[in-house]
Amino acid sequence: MTDLTRIRFMAEQRLPVTGKDVMALLELIDQLKAENEILSNQFGQDLRGIIDKIERGPRNARAA
Repeated sequence: MTDLTRIRFMAEQRLPVTGKDVMALLELIDQLKAENEILSNQFGQDLRGIIDKIERGPRNARAA
């Protein structure tokens, strides 16, 4: 059972959560923030590339 699944189960059952559980959840949040940053940067680069292709237009796209 992953930390997130275990913590979710404990919350649903209204069981006490330990400091270790909180630290695991905070670590997971940090990992998700880092992954989100990477994906946002990749999406931004992809979007900029698409916009550049659109702005160049069909003539320039065929010439390239």
